[in-house]
Amino acid sequence: MFAASTKRAAARHAAPFVSSSRVLMTPHTMTTSMQQTRTIYGGLYNMAKKMMPRMSKTEKAALDSGTVGFDRDIFSGSPKLSALDKYSAKLTPEEQSFLDNEVNELCEMLSDYDIFHKQDLPLEAWKFIKEKGFLGMIIPKQYGGKQFTAHGHSQVITKLNTRSTTAGVTVCVPNSLGPAELLLRYGTEEQKNYFLPALAKGEHLPCFGLTGPTSGSDAANMKDTGVVEVQDGVLGIRATFSKRCTIPFQSYITLAPVATCVGLAIDVKDPDNLLKGIGHEGITVALLERDHAGLEMGRRHDTLSVPFMNGPVTGTDVFIPMEKIIGGQTRVGYGWNMLMDCLAEGRSISLPGGGVAGAKVSAVAVGGYARIRKQFKVPVATMEGVQEHLAAIGNQAFITMAGQYLVNGMLNQHEQPAVISGVCKQQITARGRDAVVQAMDVLGGAGICRGPNNFLANSYMSLPVAITVEGANTLTRSLIIYGQGLTRAHPHLYPLIQSLQHGDDVASFKKHANALVLHGITNAVHSLTRSVTRSRSKGDLVSHYESQLSRLAANFAITTDLALVLGGKLKFKEMISGRFADALSSLYLGYASLWFYKQHQDMAGLDVVLDYAMTTLCYDAQEALVGIASNFPVPGMGPVMKGVAFPFGRAYAKPTDAQVAAVAELVSSDSGVRDLFSTSMFISKDPTDRVAKIHHTLPKAIQADKILAAIRKEKRSATVDEQTLIDQVEALRNEIIQVDAFYGLGAEIGAPADYKRPGFVNNILDKKKQTTPPTSSSSRIEEHQVGQSPLPHLTFCTMNHAMWASAYPTELFTVNLTDGNALFRPPLLDSNDDNITPFHHVETIGECAQITSVFEVVFFTPNEAPAHVDAFAGWLAAPAAPTADLATSSNDTTTAEFRASSVHFFIQAHPDDALLFMMDDALAALMDPTAKIVFVCITAGDAGQEDGWWEAREAGAVAASAFLVNTLTSPSTPEHVEENIAERDGFPVHHVTVGPRVVHYFLRLSEAGWNGLVIDEAPTTSSHGGSPVLAPSKPHNPATSNDSSLEEPLQLNDIRAILRSIIKTDAYGIANASVGLQAWPQTPAQADDEADHELHIATGKFVAEQVVNAEPLWKTCINQRYYFGYQRWRHPETMHEPFRTYQRQMWMHMSKAVEDRYPVGYPPWLDHAHTLGRQYVDLNIVSTKPCHS
Repeated sequence: MFAASTKRAAARHAAPFVSSSRVLMTPHTMTTSMQQTRTIYGGLYNMAKKMMPRMSKTEKAALDSGTVGFDRDIFSGSPKLSALDKYSAKLTPEEQSFLDNEVNELCEMLSDYDIFHKQDLPLEAWKFIKEKGFLGMIIPKQYGGKQFTAHGHSQVITKLNTRSTTAGVTVCVPNSLGPAELLLRYGTEEQKNYFLPALAKGEHLPCFGLTGPTSGSDAANMKDTGVVEVQDGVLGIRATFSKRCTIPFQSYITLAPVATCVGLAIDVKDPDNLLKGIGHEGITVALLERDHAGLEMGRRHDTLSVPFMNGPVTGTDVFIPMEKIIGGQTRVGYGWNMLMDCLAEGRSISLPGGGVAGAKVSAVAVGGYARIRKQFKVPVATMEGVQEHLAAIGNQAFITMAGQYLVNGMLNQHEQPAVISGVCKQQITARGRDAVVQAMDVLGGAGICRGPNNFLANSYMSLPVAITVEGANTLTRSLIIYGQGLTRAHPHLYPLIQSLQHGDDVASFKKHANALVLHGITNAVHSLTRSVTRSRSKGDLVSHYESQLSRLAANFAITTDLALVLGGKLKFKEMISGRFADALSSLYLGYASLWFYKQHQDMAGLDVVLDYAMTTLCYDAQEALVGIASNFPVPGMGPVMKGVAFPFGRAYAKPTDAQVAAVAELVSSDSGVRDLFSTSMFISKDPTDRVAKIHHTLPKAIQADKILAAIRKEKRSATVDEQTLIDQVEALRNEIIQVDAFYGLGAEIGAPADYKRPGFVNNILDKKKQTTPPTSSSSRIEEHQVGQSPLPHLTFCTMNHAMWASAYPTELFTVNLTDGNALFRPPLLDSNDDNITPFHHVETIGECAQITSVFEVVFFTPNEAPAHVDAFAGWLAAPAAPTADLATSSNDTTTAEFRASSVHFFIQAHPDDALLFMMDDALAALMDPTAKIVFVCITAGDAGQEDGWWEAREAGAVAASAFLVNTLTSPSTPEHVEENIAERDGFPVHHVTVGPRVVHYFLRLSEAGWNGLVIDEAPTTSSHGGSPVLAPSKPHNPATSNDSSLEEPLQLNDIRAILRSIIKTDAYGIANASVGLQAWPQTPAQADDEADHELHIATGKFVAEQVVNAEPLWKTCINQRYYFGYQRWRHPETMHEPFRTYQRQMWMHMSKAVEDRYPVGYPPWLDHAHTLGRQYVDLNIVSTKPCHS
């Protein structure tokens, strides 16, 4: 055909040529020329085939997987920003609701520090994740899944990672490359119907194993093999495997220790041809349930202490029937193609989500911290060294968001961008890591001290995981991005390679070789001309930087074409390939940044961030291309590359100092840029959460700094309102910069009382102690420290069982059996003769025993034991604290020296409700030296008893406060406890102060009376001697009375008036006020929950509706928090150290004070100890303006 067309062309032009006086080419000579051309191309063709390395089936499958799109435009040398206008990344209403509700609820129940400490998510989180559909985001609704878009899926993963990397990884794996996606694309209908609904509901928890220990990142060269055979008439595969990877390229099997099903890739052989043409040899994917014969799962890896579930899967001689192959027998041997087809989406979403999350938290939390934190009397955010870090963090946050959103838009269009997914995985995780590392430099000491308040340390520790899994970044950068991108996305190279693979296709080779040469010439011209014509004005930032990217794309394209002189050797020049990957990545992220900016260009300040980002990306692309030219191994080619790409030398520089300062200012200010970065970032509603506190304090800190600047400039004093704000910010600043400290770590936790840190052994202080005589105890009970003489033999009895067995977890003490006089013999029995030995981890070593503890041990001698037992030993107490002996005075006591910046009311039904259910927040308030804490107790907690019980309970509450005040504030002398009668709205109210900061009000209403008022709405009195009764209405208003003849009991209006007066009096002049109340849900939250005490419910509801929210100003200016009581009795502990230990010590001091005043045996009330360590908030209402005096 080619020859015939040549002859026809020659004939058409013969006449004109004949009339010419020149020597003309005849048809014969043209044919001869074409034969010569064919000979030349044939020689080139043969030479190219020799240079071309052999392409394996797995390599070809990888190249054929996914789709090409904008990456091809970049390789063409002339990408257009307008080509991206078709992409959109927006959440559906359902996805937005899920983020705002279920995701927030899950995040609120997570403490990342506790997760790291316990090395697992709490049970309630696992249940919530499964029940709310977190594991079925990619599964269609017809199977019970969420069927979220790629962007919705991505934002869920991102938001979870801003709270807990462990939760993020746990949720992302089932929604990434794994059984669900493989089943959706290739599974049989039976497999889909069986597995997908269970996966969507979390009844099946999946994991996936690809490579083994020997193959590692070389996933295609796996050693896990199987042979097709028949067993009991069933065709299947006999396999042996040792799996450590969940997805290609070096990720250990996430979720394997808890997974109920596992996907396995096995290299199948069929030596006996049993497949008979249905399927073929090669990598095959099976899906087995955990109980499959021969499958071994359950061990865990310790992945840098990052506590997501991860471990190996092994099996020897495991028979896998064909029905267990995903897709059935027809899919045997097609596993690699299946895996590569599914790779792009998971790789684009899962780990990039974690990278974006790290950048977001760094920008929002650390940016705010840098503005609040002061050194040398100025915010550290104004220091130029810190500004460099802040600008880099803001840059990475913007670029990672842009890259994430654009690839999500592509996925939403049902593209499978294989090359760009690799770019996103490598670049976004690396940039997220850089942001976190920069942020750690800003945090300084606050970043390296771990604890509940450190919001970044665990992310920092998790960084190597993201860098390693789903394609190790080193491998992805040096081999995958450019290697796959060049072959797949170059407009002419892959067709040229295919012509070589055909064996004898010179015509196709010639066509694409000519196109390749023309492509090079075109881009050489573009590279040179655009170097001259590129924009020099930033009047229109988008147009300006599109011009720069267009020039750099041409530079990249011509450099790529020239690099092809290496032929197949280019594949092995990993440093060159890595630099090409850097240039390609910078171009993609540059266009993504412009696309992202166009969608948010109305946001004030975002142009400043864009300018900085594009400056860095253009510089990075330039340096990568210059690096290629400077290191190109073919002599003479490097200068050609430089001359064509950068004829006038380097054109781009790093950001200027002015650009750095401008971005740092936006990141550390209350700006729209920060608001953008906080999109899909979790910020807790808990005001004690450190990130939330930073976020909400930032605008106040900025305002306070403006006031201080104005005061200095105007040389005046602050107004009352100004000083109030300044003091409030100073108190918050002091709280925000604090770091966590612990009484013990590692071996110190739960160690015997005589444990010493090895570095503290044999010191000079020990010698001094040996010469100091012991002090004697004057207590009516004998208090023995460990090592002193044990007591005589006693019959062991706990104080109502719960006090010993449940109130004090075993980590607080140990029981050792040692030589000496017998204290008790196992088994340990309580007063009901129940064996409680397991609670104490008692090990029989000898016949005798004594108790060792990190606390003091209190023993009761036989003559002091309760009447119902012969004798008992048995409750732990912390070291002696100030007693709550009350010195009565007749007047209200005030302390002029103390000026509070905030006041925190805890209004409760019983004297100890705050200690049990609200103590995390009460402790946080007590840690603030400028805060005032007011406990208001409405009932006496008498429980209808007449024998001094309520008096003892009240004294216990005061003793707990006294211990805590003196422990936390460490005054030079113990704070004095004073008791008096305070008049509130004309009513005398029992009033106790512990130093200047802690106040107790005891209204002392009988429980029966308060029940009648607030629940039955029928006031009652009591004639029981010694038990408080409702005081009469004014003017007959003694605080308590035993006179049942009183005719005018207190009414609800009286209680309302008293409470209003208390709030007005103690909050006077303080702008920042909060109130803690008891929640009133009527039904338990879970089946194993209890219903709360009716007076808890009634009291909380009454105070909320009739007092706090009945006053319009208070409704808007008082922060309100509502706490669950018994409804969360059996939920996991939520309090962190040291607050958790403080609460237990408070309980011990309270118990001792109660026992001192009520020595007739403990009532069932002691079971309240079960609730220690828990604070669950039902509702948090944040004030919208300050209160005024």
